[in-house]
Amino acid sequence: VTDISLSEQLGNLVTVTHDGGLVTTYRFVEPLETLSVGDSVKKGEVIARVAKAYGTEMHDGTHLHFEVKKDGVQTDPAAYLEIVYEEK
Repeated sequence: VTDISLSEQLGNLVTVTHDGGLVTTYRFVEPLETLSVGDSVKKGEVIARVAKAYGTEMHDGTHLHFEVKKDGVQTDPAAYLEIVYEEK
């Protein structure tokens, strides 16, 4: 965990730096009280709960704003997620 920012104007965020130049940011969250900068986290570990969105995304309702950067460049998160689509 490389950053935990608490901001009512921009929305709280948690940033995690991974190996290989990958950085993930989770915005509009309430970080767990036990989470601290410098912590190591594992895949699937809960680090925060989704919270109210702020600013221009406020009208989108409560949601997680998830960003992925590779070597400092924003990239499509789908390339790093195991997405399973279920047909209904």
